[in-house]
Amino acid sequence: MDIYTIDPATFQRATIVENFNSCIWTERFTDAGDITLTIGSTADTQAQLVEGTLLVNSDSDEVAIIETASTENGILTATGPFITGFLKQRMLIRDLKQDPSNINGGGTGWQFTNYTPAQIMNEIVKEMCVKGGVMDQGGVISTGAAETIPNLSVADPAAGTQIQMAISYGDVFTGVQSVATAYNIGFRIKLANVTGTTYNLIFETYAGVDRTSAQTTNPVVRFQPELESLSGLKEVHSISGYKNVAVAVATAVTTTSAMPVQIAYADSTSQASRGFARRTLFVDVTDLTDNDAKNASAFNNMLLQRAKNALINNNYVKYVDGTLVPGNTMYEYGVDYLLGDVIELKASDGLLSQARVTEYIRSQDSTGETAYPTLSVIGEDSTST
Repeated sequence: MDIYTIDPATFQRATIVENFNSCIWTERFTDAGDITLTIGSTADTQAQLVEGTLLVNSDSDEVAIIETASTENGILTATGPFITGFLKQRMLIRDLKQDPSNINGGGTGWQFTNYTPAQIMNEIVKEMCVKGGVMDQGGVISTGAAETIPNLSVADPAAGTQIQMAISYGDVFTGVQSVATAYNIGFRIKLANVTGTTYNLIFETYAGVDRTSAQTTNPVVRFQPELESLSGLKEVHSISGYKNVAVAVATAVTTTSAMPVQIAYADSTSQASRGFARRTLFVDVTDLTDNDAKNASAFNNMLLQRAKNALINNNYVKYVDGTLVPGNTMYEYGVDYLLGDVIELKASDGLLSQARVTEYIRSQDSTGETAYPTLSVIGEDSTST
């Protein structure tokens, strides 16, 4: 891989980073990627890799920003997130006055009704970082160019089912990521159309593709020991973290106009479940207040969604796990599979486990270059064949 610094005004390549010792460039699905680069510390490299410097990789369309540069024993280490992570530097707030009579803007969160998850993510970025304004009683108060991210636009969102969801005030990245992790929607800011003195940054959301044998639309991607693409196999069955009932309680709500408790049930679990079959999770919702509860129906739906979201990450675990062998596979990243795609792992006994591609890591050091994905096993979808 080739690493370049870029001009922050034009995003044109400025200088190449030569003779670095190592570089790890990690792209992520529902999180910001990052870079860790080490190089001999000299006056030139310290000037080239100062904090705030933007970097691009010849094999990627994302951009990294150095946030920390440290020198020890003659080695300069530069680290930082991709500019997707820079969304942490922009605020997420809808109503500065927090008018209690305005349920859509008041309270401590931004309520979305009849939006898909990807549309929610796009709307947050568009209002906060493209328009550069904050919401006040349903209107945008412009804060000028100060809060915009130059040349940033929002791509058409990924498809999805409309939901109701409240996003807590805070920073833009945290708000966007809260939706992404709950609904498995990838997001990133990519660099495009760099020509002369012009460039475009595009915030995009995307959903992974099912590449397992459970479907027939896409070619199956399966890693297995027989093909020497999977090693260190283990099989795990566990209910230690399994929850099938989530009780969301808005502990800051005192009004009687809305029910401050909502209960969600996992698939194949009913209200009648009792005894050792009932595994309950308490969800403490502290960011919803009496202001949010002015609209009882919308508030109850919002609280119920919090309970449902909490169950997503508390599944029954049954899977085959292993380590992908870099460079020893028939599948090519970017051609046969991408970030967010769901693929299969197959154990020697035939047990199939589905896994989502959550990271892709490119690494280069004195031993050469390597690249490989990181997988997150989806326990509920495991089968035996």
